[in-house]
Amino acid sequence: MFIYHYFPSVPFMIILLSWLLFQLWESNHKRLVVVYFVLVVAGFVLYYPHWVGIAMPVWWDKIYYFLPTWR
Repeated sequence: MFIYHYFPSVPFMIILLSWLLFQLWESNHKRLVVVYFVLVVAGFVLYYPHWVGIAMPVWWDKIYYFLPTWR
């Protein structure tokens, strides 16, 4: 409902995250950066059907609601 209050901070969050990932990449923590990007892509692939409303089997839809209060 009030999500527009968070929008001004999004560019700063992106800049900070990109700076942090760059610092990690330059300091020989490349594996951590790669793991982060793999997790981001996996999360996108997992939630994409739910975000865009693609019809999925019921068992797949139950994966999203792993907390009982989310049902």
